[in-house]
Order: sequence, then C-alpha cells, then structure tokens
Amino acid sequence: MAEKGLGVALGSLLACEVDVIATHATLRGPNWRKLEIEGTGEFNYGRYVVAAEEKDPGYQEVEYVVRIKSEERL
Repeated sequence: MAEKGLGVALGSLLACEVDVIATHATLRGPNWRKLEIEGTGEFNYGRYVVAAEEKDPGYQEVEYVVRIKSEERL
C-alpha cells in the first residue's frame, strides 16, 4: 500500500468507499456474500513535508477496484 503510516490516509478513503457501497446495498436489498476493495496511489512525501516544490502534497492518481460477490445479478 504505502510506506509505514502513510497508508492510513489511503485506507481511510477506501473504508469510506466500503461504507457508501454497503449503505447502498442495504437500501437496494441484494444479498451479498463478499465485498473486497483494493487501492493504490502515489504519495508525494517530499511535498507533504515541504521538502519539494512539485505537485500537490498527499496522494496522487488513486485507483481502486471493488469486487462484489452476490447471489443475485447486479
């Protein structure tokens, strides 16, 4: 994921996505057996600690994949 504690920021984003997806699933009613989410991103550490001028601080180009296994076709 990311170096040491920096993965917490990406993990927080992914946890939020899981919460939103689970909330919508509850409202729509499909019976899910499994929900997985994987994410990656480039963390600009130098700019984060004001040691570099380029790019914005934090994660850039975050990508994630969501896998849902359901008894029903979604």
